[in-house]
Amino acid sequence: MAIYSGEEKTVKLITGLPATSAISSFGKRPYNDANGKSYISVQTNDGQKPAVYEIDPATATAKRGLEVECGSISYAGKLTAK
Repeated sequence: MAIYSGEEKTVKLITGLPATSAISSFGKRPYNDANGKSYISVQTNDGQKPAVYEIDPATATAKRGLEVECGSISYAGKLTAK
């Protein structure tokens, strides 16, 4: 996975994700927050539980976040109380 900047014409590989050989799938659609960060679920074939990763496009880094006891995570989102 990488960050592409059309203005700068650069591509930065995202660090912090599992090894490419361990990733079995990504969620169907990332959630993008108001602060510019994205959240996407990642499933691996190395025995780890599926997790949601926070991706910071400014630094091209990913950080493992919420881990879920399940087979796979399709979507990540945010609920807001009214």
